[in-house]
Amino acid sequence: MTTTKSQALGEYHTFIRDNRKGIVLRNANGFYVELYDTDELIETRELYNHSERYAEDAAENWVDMVCV
Repeated sequence: MTTTKSQALGEYHTFIRDNRKGIVLRNANGFYVELYDTDELIETRELYNHSERYAEDAAENWVDMVCV
């Protein structure tokens, strides 16, 4: 799991399905997603070189179990 060092500037989107949740956030470096399973943070993915849409897709893929 990667540690995001900069403070979040805001929460942009939340995707929830069954026990999975993906939250799109942004800090000074760019977008990142927090991926949860049964309210436990499984991973933080730093997507700093990608767009907001890319981050949304990553969060949505997590809840749809496209990526595990």
